[in-house]
Amino acid sequence: MKPLTILLIACCTVALIGGGIYVWYAQQKKSEDIPSQNVVKDTPSNIVAIEKREFPNIPDDDRDTDGLTAQEEVSIGTSQTSSDSDGDGISDYREVRIWKTDPLKKDTDGDGFSDFVEVMNGYNPIGEGTL
Repeated sequence: MKPLTILLIACCTVALIGGGIYVWYAQQKKSEDIPSQNVVKDTPSNIVAIEKREFPNIPDDDRDTDGLTAQEEVSIGTSQTSSDSDGDGISDYREVRIWKTDPLKKDTDGDGFSDFVEVMNGYNPIGEGTL
């Protein structure tokens, strides 16, 4: 066999093996990025989608579409134009109705961890312990 043919076969073999490894690695990486079906990720990047799914019939006076009416926002003191008044990554609705945290404080219990970080890691955002 000619040296050029051997070199060509060797290059093609290396390219095929490298391509296979790349495809395998990409599939492994992609499967790591997909959360378990039992885990609901509540991150700032998907909070809007979650809120729209939870509140398909948003009240007409809910300017920030967080699920709280304008009257509720006024009585609580939250923003009527931002669905997350304290900017901690949890909507005002979730803070008021689900987690019972203060929608005007990023860290309701004052322990140095934001309400969002505590909830996402399974800790109680309004005191000691886990959820």
